[in-house]
Amino acid sequence: MTHRNILAPIDFCLLKFDMAFSAADLTLLRIRCTGCGQHTEKLVTVLAKRESIDCAVCGMSIDLTTPHNALLIKETAASCARIGDAMTKIA
Repeated sequence: MTHRNILAPIDFCLLKFDMAFSAADLTLLRIRCTGCGQHTEKLVTVLAKRESIDCAVCGMSIDLTTPHNALLIKETAASCARIGDAMTKIA
């Protein structure tokens, strides 16, 4: 019986994915409600496709087209795209 040294470094094999990976698929962004001041979390991919979302606390509509929210969503999505692109090039 061969025993593996548990203290030896593990050699992880990176697999190349056939489909495009986007870090935005798993990235949550917190958007603040102007009504109650609480935050609602949504996936970046969801936020990028909508003009508004409902607050998870008070139900008020949160405008995603304000300069602050639009910039936050746009820059986070762009960062996620760069990370996803880099991850697919590693393999």
